[in-house]
Amino acid sequence: MLGLKWRSDLTVAESKRWRAAGLTLFGLLTVTGVLYRSALTEMVAQWQSSTYSHGYLILPASLYIIWKRRASLSALNPTPSALAIALLIPATFGWLLGELTTTAVVEQFSVVVLIIGLVWGVLGSAVFRGLLFPLIFLTFAVPLGESLIPGLQDFSARFAVKLLSLSGIPVLLEGRYITVPHGRWEVAEVCSGVRYLMASLAVGFLFAGLIYRNWVRRIGFFLASAIVPILANGVRIFGIVLIGYLGGDRLALHVDHVLAGLVFFSLIMLLLFAIGLRWREDQSRRAPAVEVKRGAVPISAETKAAGENSFFNPRASLVLAGTLLVIGLGPLSAKYLWSNQPRAEEVQLSRPAVSAPWTVSERENLMWEARFQSPTAELKQTYESADQRVMLYMAYYSGGQAGGKLISSVNQLYDRQNWTRTGESWKTAEINGQPVRMHEVMVQSMNSSLVIWKCYWVDGTFTSDDYRAKLLQAKAGLFRSNQGAIAIVLASENGLPQARGPETLRSFLKHAEWQGDAQLARKDSH
Repeated sequence: MLGLKWRSDLTVAESKRWRAAGLTLFGLLTVTGVLYRSALTEMVAQWQSSTYSHGYLILPASLYIIWKRRASLSALNPTPSALAIALLIPATFGWLLGELTTTAVVEQFSVVVLIIGLVWGVLGSAVFRGLLFPLIFLTFAVPLGESLIPGLQDFSARFAVKLLSLSGIPVLLEGRYITVPHGRWEVAEVCSGVRYLMASLAVGFLFAGLIYRNWVRRIGFFLASAIVPILANGVRIFGIVLIGYLGGDRLALHVDHVLAGLVFFSLIMLLLFAIGLRWREDQSRRAPAVEVKRGAVPISAETKAAGENSFFNPRASLVLAGTLLVIGLGPLSAKYLWSNQPRAEEVQLSRPAVSAPWTVSERENLMWEARFQSPTAELKQTYESADQRVMLYMAYYSGGQAGGKLISSVNQLYDRQNWTRTGESWKTAEINGQPVRMHEVMVQSMNSSLVIWKCYWVDGTFTSDDYRAKLLQAKAGLFRSNQGAIAIVLASENGLPQARGPETLRSFLKHAEWQGDAQLARKDSH
């Protein structure tokens, strides 16, 4: 049991106290695992991806650090702390918001914080301070960084192009495509470097915490572990394109980019650690660990007062009961809030009416199609005005829908096999007389060029910001609104010489009749 063999001079009372604390913590962690099993299961499943495979090592590493500190920790008396509830409440609320908005990363991060808070609540502040570093390290088990991929792709492409230009190589950057004489290269999602960045941050945090005592050095090395892999990935892409330019496409294509990237990243990290070790702080300067002998144990007033009583004294029992209540509050609240959501078969979409010069059209949609994950209902419609054409796609999501996500990296604004992204920006349009900021993406195929606009309608509000849309979804869920949410995607031709796609979309939105819930999503009358 926890603490029984950490020190040879533990008294019977101390052994019983640690045994009770260990069993209580194990029991509450088990309850948490059962209540939040969906988030934990999904988190572990994501570790199978090469991007997050380092997640398998986080828990063993954290437990090993705790084991190494067992002698110091056993010198303290575990005493439940009510202060931990201040961490457990926002963690539970955060999980609830993640559940209401189907944001897996928020759910998973909140569950990890719940686990950290449980350790604090059961073992007390004195023990928690000794465990703070390995407990914070657990947060690196959460699969983060997916939202960084587009930005990393763009930075890596621009950085590589800059190096190519400095090398005197003729180069052209179109979106995420790098064109040099005799070759064209795409900085795809797998080339974003996010896998190297996430692994580097985890290892860098561990290295900084174990090697340094000074916070300036710790923060500095951690920042270096974030900056270095980003720059290194740009250099890696530069190297691949350079090989293709100097040695021909065949040479570059025969190089295993994944293996070469792993080797290159490993060498960069070894170099970073070697440099970091030069400033390693002398172990003898470290603050002395808590002595094992009883006479040297600095017991705080809190632990001294509690040490004479059993672990389950009235105050501790009340704290543990409150902790258990807070843990169960999230799933119970989610179950109550989801009970008011409409059934999927009760919802359908109706196309927006338009005023002259725009009319509904039955023409082809230029091989363009947006794809969203498991919507409750979908609508596809083409409109035209003279020689101008707009294609509309809407995906409706009711609250509490299983498997569907309004905002997800799985959702696609275009078929990536037929279309190539060439640019991205923001535009302002008018919907129902109100200005709305639209997310614009430019794509092209062998025969055509399109401009695509996207925004969301969430609980009566138009927005194109993913984070604001998530907050609006959370608000709707908390207040039990059943209006749902809709992704609105518009596309229009943007070919030369006119290149008037944005003006076409702006004109269409101005003449379309958006009547909120009555127009966009309505219950079937039969």
